Amino acid sequence: MASIELHRDFTVRRPVAEVFDLLADLETYLPQWAKGPVAVRKTTPGPKGAGTRLTVTARVGPVRVRSPYEITAWQPHEVFGGSGTAGPFAFDEEYRLSEKPDGHTAVSYTIAAEPRGVFRIARRPLAARARSLIDGDLARFVRLAESRP
Repeated sequence: MASIELHRDFTVRRPVAEVFDLLADLETYLPQWAKGPVAVRKTTPGPKGAGTRLTVTARVGPVRVRSPYEITAWQPHEVFGGSGTAGPFAFDEEYRLSEKPDGHTAVSYTIAAEPRGVFRIARRPLAARARSLIDGDLARFVRLAESRP
C-alpha cells in the first residue's frame, strides 16, 4: 500500500532563525500548535540534533498515548526533520527553510505517512483526515510564530 504524501509551501513573517528555533523546540512549542500533543520529552542525552529521540504524549479522547519521535535531519536554520508515529500512522516529515528577500521565512513541508495495521484498509478516509489535521497544525504554527514579540 502506498504511503500518504503531502507537501505544503508557506511563508512565516519572521526571520528564519526564529522559525527554526520554534520548530526544533518540540518540548516547548509543539503542544501549542499541533492538535493532540500535550507534552514532549527528550529521551537521549546531549545537545539536540540528528539522532535525538523524544517521546510525544498526545491526548486521544480521554486517553493519553505516548509515541516515539526521532530527529532525522538537523541543519540549523535550514532543515529540520523527523520520523515517528501518531495514532494510526508511521511518518517521516521534513521542514526546509529559506530566507526570503523581505526577511521572512519560506517553509517547504513534506510528510509521508503510512497507515499501520488494520488502519491500512481505511487509507482514503484517513488521508483526508490527515490532510485536514496537518493544514490546521501548520496554520496554528504560523499564527504562533507571527504573534511572538
